[in-house]
Amino acid sequence: MPNGSVIATSSNRRKYQLLKINSTFNIIEIRGNVDTRVKKLKSGYCDALVLAYAGIKRLNMTNLISHIFNFEEMLPAAGQGAIAIETRSDDDLIMQIVKNINCATTYKCVSIERKILEKLGLGCNAPIAINVTIEDNIVKLKLMIFSILHMKDINICLEKDVSEINNLVNETLSKLNTMDYKKILNE
Repeated sequence: MPNGSVIATSSNRRKYQLLKINSTFNIIEIRGNVDTRVKKLKSGYCDALVLAYAGIKRLNMTNLISHIFNFEEMLPAAGQGAIAIETRSDDDLIMQIVKNINCATTYKCVSIERKILEKLGLGCNAPIAINVTIEDNIVKLKLMIFSILHMKDINICLEKDVSEINNLVNETLSKLNTMDYKKILNE
C-alpha cells in the first residue's frame, strides 16, 4: 500500500503492527459484521481492510484477499483462529464426540497462549500478540507486548523441544519480567 493509505481495522493490535510496517498509514476504526465492513470498503470508506484470515476463510470469501500477512508482519491475538466448543459437564456422549474431534496440538498451543495471558492478568483486548506452534517436536513461541501511544514494543521468540513444553510459560514470564514489560503496558 502506498504511503498515506487509509486502512480500516477494529483491532489496536493490528493497528500497531500496521503502523510498524508503514508509519504513514492512516488507520481508522471500522465496526460491523464482515459483509458490512466489505461494503464500507467498496463504498470508499477506506483503501484497505484488515480482518482475520480464519474468519474470511470460514465465510468462503478468500477471493477478496489481496495480501495475507505472515507472522513476521502481523502476530495474531491469543487463540485467534481456534474454534472452542463448550459442553454440559454431565453429557458424556457429547463430551466424547468433542474429545474425538479435538486437535491435541492446537489445544496445547492455545492453552499456552491463554495461560500466558492469565498469568500476566491480561485479557483479549490487551496490547499483546502471541502465537505458539508445534512442528516436528519443536514448540515455537512468538510474543509482542506493545504501547500504541509511544510506538514501542518488546518481543520474545522461543524455541523448545516439545518435552520442555511445561517450562515455556514460566520461561516466557521470566523473560518478560527481565524486559520490564509492565513499563510498556503502563506507557
